[in-house]
Amino acid sequence: RFNQLDLKKGGLKIVFYADASLGNLGKEKTDSGRGYVIFLTDDHGNCGVLDWSANKIKRKVQSVLGAETLAFQDALSAALYIKSLLSEVLFRDCETQVIDLVGVSDSKQLVDSIRSTKQCTEQKVTNEHGGNTRSSD
Repeated sequence: RFNQLDLKKGGLKIVFYADASLGNLGKEKTDSGRGYVIFLTDDHGNCGVLDWSANKIKRKVQSVLGAETLAFQDALSAALYIKSLLSEVLFRDCETQVIDLVGVSDSKQLVDSIRSTKQCTEQKVTNEHGGNTRSSD
């Protein structure tokens, strides 16, 4: 049974959760995995899954932060695309912020890195989330 969502403008939110693990795949446990799930929620707490993905990270990463960053980046890209599509289909408006977007991670290191104004010391991670990070409480 699926819950019916209240699709009124301003009451919808896309929530995504991303996670990754370093060195947990393959015969020698050298490959890393990542996954995400994206939900559409309304003001009444009803939600439905819009998208999910779980697979091996295509790049070799050297740290948990690197793996978590790539997982979060993939989830954010998918969530932004879905947000644009839903805004256009439901409200004929993909320009304004009619659907809120919330990203969730269990990685304290990633959250601290996103919120920090200090330079990231891992070069590949710095290149991944460059100047495109913004956090709201």
